[in-house]
Amino acid sequence: MATRDHAPAGVPTWIDLMSADTDRARAFYGELFRLECQEPNTDFGGYANFTKDGVMVAGLMGKMEESLPTCGRCTSRSPTPTPAWRR
Repeated sequence: MATRDHAPAGVPTWIDLMSADTDRARAFYGELFRLECQEPNTDFGGYANFTKDGVMVAGLMGKMEESLPTCGRCTSRSPTPTPAWRR
């Protein structure tokens, strides 16, 4: 997998998934994207990191409450605002 030191604005840099069935999510996304999933960390509520070629690329955890939806969040780099004095 190609890596870079800096992500252009708008490019995804991290993905979080909250799932009711973390075992199935680990298997599904692991196979789909050829990711490895680390063991869940009980110190962080069962959060587990997905890696690709040894680089952490995403995270997974179980839903805190059954009523919560299964959901994902994609984080991307925002463009740095131009300081007022440079406008």
